Amino acid sequence: MRRLKKGETRCPSDDFYLPAICRALGKSPLDLFGVSDARQAGDHAAGFTAISHKFIPVFVGAEATSVLAQADRFRGSSCEWMSTRVIELSTVDDSSCTATMFDFGVVVYHISEERRFDSIAELALWRRTTHAATRQWVSDQVAARWPQITERPQYVLSMYWLAEHFWSPDSLTTAMKLLCVPSVLLERSTDQCRDTLLPGAEVAERSRLRDGFDHPDVTPFGVDGVSIGHASWSGVAYYALSPARALTMDELVSFETLVQALWCYTDTIFRAVQNGYDPQMPDSYSWRFLRAVHSRLTTAQPRETNQVRLMRDAILATSRLTRQLVDAQTMLHDTTLVER
Repeated sequence: MRRLKKGETRCPSDDFYLPAICRALGKSPLDLFGVSDARQAGDHAAGFTAISHKFIPVFVGAEATSVLAQADRFRGSSCEWMSTRVIELSTVDDSSCTATMFDFGVVVYHISEERRFDSIAELALWRRTTHAATRQWVSDQVAARWPQITERPQYVLSMYWLAEHFWSPDSLTTAMKLLCVPSVLLERSTDQCRDTLLPGAEVAERSRLRDGFDHPDVTPFGVDGVSIGHASWSGVAYYALSPARALTMDELVSFETLVQALWCYTDTIFRAVQNGYDPQMPDSYSWRFLRAVHSRLTTAQPRETNQVRLMRDAILATSRLTRQLVDAQTMLHDTTLVER
């Protein structure tokens, strides 16, 4: 800005400074520098398209699943190796929503929608806003549909399937990492409005796209020339470079649905212990059940592909589910010994 005021710089040519200055001053590149070409201005007006998947698990209890399933006419289905029951739900917008009920007592709401964004910063802000609204919507759904259920969703986890993008090959991997943890672009304060948060987030995005971005919690699981995939505690991002050879969206959704169901189940056990109670789970879904699930998730299956194994290992590692299954198994086993 100082060099511009002194006339030392006529027009920033870098992909970072020009859009940052235009954002800060609230003017277009044409108004400030006479630059009319959007790409010359570093303004990625084409945006990108991503299919957003939100997973919202709710613990309802194993005893209630049969009654709830019959009352709401769930249809039989499966998720990975487990038998489940599924129902389609209507939403207020163009998104699609399903609720998958697991016999061990968890219902996972899955909301998917395709959206275009001008920047990852815009997605990050949309994610923060819609996560809160989605949790409330699911809470209202549970209260209205099953008033006897007192549990409410504790969190929302997002996965993004990149459909179209504008990034160069050099920036694409960095962009996928940012899609995996988009909250790093936003200031942590929740009091600021969109018009205040978005410009700063877009400057942070361009800085990371220019300089690269590494995060200790982001684990890659893509295959060179086939796909780019990253998993983190915050979520998952995936882009199929070669759709015919890459993982399918259904494979990712199915596994993430199971992971979130089991995460919610083990978290319910932990919260009981942390509140000073012995967790009471049905014998068929006690520590032996968790031991079997842990083995099935972590042991390589003879017919699974390398891509599937990489994806599962990355999601299990970043979600901490493997450790939770072991700890919950120990807690339930100790409770059983005490009762005897």
